[in-house]
Amino acid sequence: MKYTISKECIGCTLCARKCPSGAITGEKKLQHSIDPDKCEGCGTCFGLCSRGAIFDSNGKNNGRSVKKNMKLVAFIDESICVGCRNCLPNCTEAFALDFNKGFFGGHCEVDVSSCLGCRSCFNICPNSAISMKEVKK
Repeated sequence: MKYTISKECIGCTLCARKCPSGAITGEKKLQHSIDPDKCEGCGTCFGLCSRGAIFDSNGKNNGRSVKKNMKLVAFIDESICVGCRNCLPNCTEAFALDFNKGFFGGHCEVDVSSCLGCRSCFNICPNSAISMKEVKK
């Protein structure tokens, strides 16, 4: 199966970084594209897209979408976060995540204004301390 990327793409780069054949290109925060000659049809990008911006050859996306005038952002539950920092190197936006050293070792924090909502941190958190929520743009 082949895939295409729609205008809903926010350019988080997650699909491009995870594509095993290097078929996806694009600049950060701009719509990406898939080279059909390089695409192996593995579906990795399809499953990862947090916006439902990737469509298969049947015209279907993965069912994820974000309402108009809203954006998807990560939220960290400080009572669950153990400060492992696994999320930090996985953040596609360099300054969206930070570590706050606290009394009991600290926890990670999200800069909501910088978060692209790509789910990279959500997918890697071992304690499910990160949730994704829609907020007004």
